[in-house]
Amino acid sequence: MVNHQCLSYYIPQNGRYRAWQFQFGKEKEFVQTFPGRLNVNNAQALMQAAIDGAGVALVSKFMASDAMKAGDLKPLLRDYKSVGPPAWLLYSEKRFQLPRVRALIEFLLANVPKALKRHNAA
Repeated sequence: MVNHQCLSYYIPQNGRYRAWQFQFGKEKEFVQTFPGRLNVNNAQALMQAAIDGAGVALVSKFMASDAMKAGDLKPLLRDYKSVGPPAWLLYSEKRFQLPRVRALIEFLLANVPKALKRHNAA
C-alpha cells in the first residue's frame, strides 16, 4: 500500500488517522497508518473519493457493496480480512431500563451478529 495513493480517515478528536488493520490466516496481523493524499472524517466522502479515482481507501464492505456490484469499486487484498473498529452497546442497569430500551437491546443482540455474518460471507 505504500506505493499507492491512500485515502485516509482522519479522527479530529485525537488528531490521528484510523489504522488499516488486516488479518491473514489466524495468526498474522498487519496494522499500518497511512496519512494519505486526501484525509477526511466522513466515511461516505472517503468512499466517494475512491470511486472518483483519487486513490485506495479502506471502507466497510456493507457500505461499499453497491459500488462494488456496479463496478465502481474493486476489492484489493482479497486474502486479507479487514479488522474493523470495535463496536459497543452501552446501557444502564436492567432495573432502570425502559421497556423500549430493552426491546432495542434484544433486537440488536439478535440481529447484528447475523447481519455481520452475512456481509462477511458475501
